[in-house]
Amino acid sequence: MAQIRAQLTPQQQTRLSLESRINPEAYDEYLRGRFLLRQESGAENNKAIPHLERAIQLDPNFAAAYAALGEAWCLPWGKKNPRETYAKGLEYSQQAVRLDPNSSEAYASLGHSLMQNHRWKEGEVALRRAIELDTNNPYAVEYLAILLAEKGRVDEGLQISRQLAIANPIASDFQRAYANSLYRARQFDESIVVCQRIIDLDPNHLITYGSLANALVQAGRYPEAETAFRKGNLFNPGTQAWLYALEGNPQAARQILKDNSAVVNVHTAIAHYLVGDREAGLTELGDLTDQWDIKTYHLRNDPTFDPMRKDPRFTEIVKRSGLLDN
Repeated sequence: MAQIRAQLTPQQQTRLSLESRINPEAYDEYLRGRFLLRQESGAENNKAIPHLERAIQLDPNFAAAYAALGEAWCLPWGKKNPRETYAKGLEYSQQAVRLDPNSSEAYASLGHSLMQNHRWKEGEVALRRAIELDTNNPYAVEYLAILLAEKGRVDEGLQISRQLAIANPIASDFQRAYANSLYRARQFDESIVVCQRIIDLDPNHLITYGSLANALVQAGRYPEAETAFRKGNLFNPGTQAWLYALEGNPQAARQILKDNSAVVNVHTAIAHYLVGDREAGLTELGDLTDQWDIKTYHLRNDPTFDPMRKDPRFTEIVKRSGLLDN
């Protein structure tokens, strides 16, 4: 053991010492939680939380479990009160860093939590620290690529995401992140190819159908986009109204919006704007932004918002999100 330790850096020796003291049952709970977090499904992600909470009950000094809990609470799927849940996630991530300040996993969690709490600059610093501690931490790299795109630094994010995808050719989550980076760089045909490759590998990776549908919309392939939204269980009246408006059928779009006035999402906001009810569309989008709706985190670069992009009132909404502050 002494010979092995002599070959490790001081940081690695500290980490080995910490891991050797982890409660085995807590570690098992942690692994179960980590597995569920990687499923990219709201239902599965939320199932991770009890396992991770059990892990820190069994071992209150288990930094990696706190880091995973921070991620779990800050993943966007299935969260009804983003401000509350993201604030809770940030507390867990901060505790992970306090317990193990040399942990790349803890800093990756912290960077992600800061990003979700609209603390963009601090989030980038934390994610770069995570990569400095472990250049092979793929989740830190993935989160950094997403954050850079959200801040409008699309080319930087695309370069990082491409390298991650090349290094992980059959990892659906990293491939989908690359497809999204291509989409935000307005390389729609390339994004479609990557999405279709993911679906060929894993037809049940439902979230990829959303990425595919968005790229198909921007390529003008509306019927195929609708099919993709439906396959991903992502179709709703707002999506239908938006597609009708894009297809040049404002009357049908208005009727759907009227018949489903209780439905408010990014697509209803854009649909209202496209059919001429610009004030209603901007009001809806502003409210969603203030509620930290996850789709508004992409206001700076998502082509979905291009119809509004030149409107000064849209720029004011983006300013409220903090995304213009690089």
